[in-house]
Amino acid sequence: MAFSGGGSHGTLNGTTPVEIAPTPGVGVERFVRAMYINNDSGESVVVTLSKYVSGTDYDICSISLRDGDVLQFGDGDHVILGNGETIRAVLSTNPAVNPDYVVSWGDRS
Repeated sequence: MAFSGGGSHGTLNGTTPVEIAPTPGVGVERFVRAMYINNDSGESVVVTLSKYVSGTDYDICSISLRDGDVLQFGDGDHVILGNGETIRAVLSTNPAVNPDYVVSWGDRS
């Protein structure tokens, strides 16, 4: 059994879903350990995180963030991804400035 770490960061894209944690390779389990979304948009937004499996979104959470708020997922929480599964984030509106995200994970093969 082998372990490795990884992560991603970027900017959300309004009402277009963004893959913030990509699918692991075949035979790999991805343990998503931390997700942060920093709302620096200058306005309130509603962000929805979902696990995307075979064309279907399964909501993890949907929360309203005021300007300056940070959605923090971690502290013992985690989501396990298999091949073909991702985590996506989407906003309910298209703010002038989109929030940033940071995600970290560990892979086990």
